[in-house]
Formats: sequence, C-alpha cells, structure tokens
Amino acid sequence: MIAVILIAAAVGRFIGHQGTKALFSGDSATSATAGFTEASWGRRTIQDIALDAPFDFAAGPDVSARIPVPLRDSIEYFQTFQGHGSDGFTVGVSRIAYKPQVEVTLDGSVHGAVTQVAAAVGDSDPQYTASKTTISGLEARSVSYQTPVSGRTMHINAAFVHQGQKLWQVQVLYWTDSTAADASRILRSIEVTP
Repeated sequence: MIAVILIAAAVGRFIGHQGTKALFSGDSATSATAGFTEASWGRRTIQDIALDAPFDFAAGPDVSARIPVPLRDSIEYFQTFQGHGSDGFTVGVSRIAYKPQVEVTLDGSVHGAVTQVAAAVGDSDPQYTASKTTISGLEARSVSYQTPVSGRTMHINAAFVHQGQKLWQVQVLYWTDSTAADASRILRSIEVTP
C-alpha cells in the first residue's frame, strides 16, 4: 500500500511542478478563457481510456527517474499523457499497473497525488473532496481541489479509476470559472476498457 501512495505522490509531484510551471508561464492577471469551439471537441483514445476533449494528447515526460528504485521495481508500466488549451487549461492522463505483490489503494493514491500537487503550490494542508463513484463499472473517485495561487484560483478536478493492479487518472487543471463546464465535460465522458 505504501508503494502505491508514494508512486501516486511522485505522479502528483510531477504534475504539480511541471504542470504548475506550465500554467504559470502566462500572465496570471489575464482573464482570457480557453474558448474551445464545439468543432474542436472529439473522442480521444489513449490506450485503454477514452474521453471527450477539445485537443489531442501527447506523451508526457518520463517521470520514472523521480520514483525511488525499490518503488519503481513494483511497477509493470507507468505512462503519462498531456493536452493543453489556452489560459493554462491542462489535462493530464496517467495509466499505471503495479506488480501483483503491491496492494493498490484508491483513496491512498488520491491523497498522495493531491497532497503533492498542493505542496508544489505552497499549500501544506490541502482541503479537497473525494467522492466515491464508478466509471465503466469500475471503482473510482471524483476529486475536486482548489487553492489561491498568484492572485488567481487554481482548480483541479480529477477522476481516479481502479481495477485490481491498475490505476488510471485524469486530472484537469484550470484557472477560470468559465472553463469549469469544459473540465466537467471531459471527466463525465471517461470510459475505461481494461
């Protein structure tokens, strides 16, 4: 169980540092929105996960080097993908499969990821919600976290899906309330076909 939490924390740390750095690259005082047209939306499939999104996804950076070797040895595979809109609207997708001896805990993975993302932006006591749900008939959590950063509110809405030794994450980071519906649309559309 501890291995899964630490790996989720490593994923969270990656998304936190890299994702937040990318989000901060724009002027934090701007009020522009992602402004997705209906024509830009389409079904995107990444291995065994599909979702509706207004952009394509590319492979994310390899974060395995940031995971301690003993923990890395407990992973069968670990893949990340990213897609970006304007004004820091970012979607991260990850697929992780753990070796049979690892106890996978969904709530521990959620907590580790949120805690590390929060730490990356200076929040040492993140207040977030995690609701039990199902996605494609699989155990899942719907997660919401927000915090002030540089005079703006950073929102992270996410879905964590679990089956056996596999864990899927879709995290949507956005800065403006006007893109909350886009984040919700993406998360409601998730299908996992393990």
